[in-house]
Amino acid sequence: MVWDGTGTEATGASHDLTTLAKAKEYLRAGDDDDALITNIIDRASAAIESICNRYFNTASYAGWYDGTGARTFYLEHSPVTVVARVGVGRFNALGVWHNSTSSTWATARVTSTGLTLTYKDSSGTTTSSLAF
Repeated sequence: MVWDGTGTEATGASHDLTTLAKAKEYLRAGDDDDALITNIIDRASAAIESICNRYFNTASYAGWYDGTGARTFYLEHSPVTVVARVGVGRFNALGVWHNSTSSTWATARVTSTGLTLTYKDSSGTTTSSLAF
């Protein structure tokens, strides 16, 4: 999935509910069937998660939830093991302006450690960093 700012994004490893090695041991299968068994694991895992409407393996999610004013609200994914951040409202935390008339383009990239500004003009590309 790709997060568009309104839904959720699942990141991390495959959502296979078992491993090829475990399935081969249970089925007493040899290496000749690896591709078939892997395909079955993928499809069965996807079907189970679709029917149950949830992921079973650990994954990271980011999402926006619009509360109803009630004291509780329901998350799309469970179980929750860690909550990294909770915010209220959507306010600009940082504003970036580039008003050079000689630049052909400019970008701003925010990382976990700082802000990187890059712009290109007739003298070349310039990058500046600001640590948080």
